[in-house]
Amino acid sequence: MRCLFILFFIATIIISCSKPEKEKKPDVTCLTEHWINQKKAELSSCVCLTGIYQGIYLGQVVYEIRGIDPLCNGINMVYHPDGTAVVNSGEQAAYQSYLTAVQGLQLIWSCSRSG
Repeated sequence: MRCLFILFFIATIIISCSKPEKEKKPDVTCLTEHWINQKKAELSSCVCLTGIYQGIYLGQVVYEIRGIDPLCNGINMVYHPDGTAVVNSGEQAAYQSYLTAVQGLQLIWSCSRSG
């Protein structure tokens, strides 16, 4: 069921971000906006304070969804602008490498704790 939802979501993004036939490349700005807005909606009524950070990793913009509540444990996830996963904090060596190399990491959004 979750897989079906993900496929539906991706199809919706592709349709809403479609460009003229001559330009086959998807609009990354449109994909990013849809993806980030969906994440904000999912996280908006959080129990554990969560933030979305933007930074530069290996020359590319990345977004990290990070638990910033000291009372909660979780896995931080790093994504490309199109929503594809880069690395997560469960992959300790890779995540440590990311933390060392990421530049300009800034909090761009955080949820309002509801609980």
